[in-house]
Amino acid sequence: MGSGQDGDGLAEGRPDDGSSDRLVDALYARGDEPRIHTRLNVFHEAGADHVAL
Repeated sequence: MGSGQDGDGLAEGRPDDGSSDRLVDALYARGDEPRIHTRLNVFHEAGADHVAL
């Protein structure tokens, strides 16, 4: 699994250290409509051509 630090700020850790919240935030667009719109733009700018809603 490597060093656990891949430059994404998600080091291997315990589930109660906040890393699971950061993982969810990195994978999903959630929140109110403006926040979701912003996250979808970030995914698109990063090269995503498909997004599951």
